[in-house]
Amino acid sequence: EAELRIVPDAGHAMTEPGIIHELVGATQRFAPSA
Repeated sequence: EAELRIVPDAGHAMTEPGIIHELVGATQRFAPSA
């Protein structure tokens, strides 16, 4: 299963605020539940 996220206010750099937001959210979904 895959999930596609389009970040409208971001370019190709991983340092763009929208990209950072989506990357953090994606990695948090992989974290074990406490």
